[in-house]
Amino acid sequence: MNKVNFHYITVLLDMLYGLELEDEEIEEIGLIAWGLIGNKTTRLYSYNAKINSEDNSIKLPCNASSVESITIPCSDWSRVTNYSENGDPRTAFIESYIESSKVFKSPYYNPGKIVKYF
Repeated sequence: MNKVNFHYITVLLDMLYGLELEDEEIEEIGLIAWGLIGNKTTRLYSYNAKINSEDNSIKLPCNASSVESITIPCSDWSRVTNYSENGDPRTAFIESYIESSKVFKSPYYNPGKIVKYF
């Protein structure tokens, strides 16, 4: 796909419709349209961060525009049971089997427990 300079629309507006707009107005309208039609180059990143112990928050990178999921690095199995000191080994086996089947599905897969975020 051939990409054209974003400010080329200034020339087209003047030639086709006789309109003259400021660069800021054209950029704002263009970015809104660009977002609506999904015609922008995006990248998906996996980002690991440490939790701030003061307020349980993390700092996202400056180029992050959306978050798909947040996981914590612990597996989702019953570590505490009322019949064993070491947790439930059946759920540990099942969880490790499930995690091993997901490893090669996506390079962005992050093992762990998915947590809610706002």
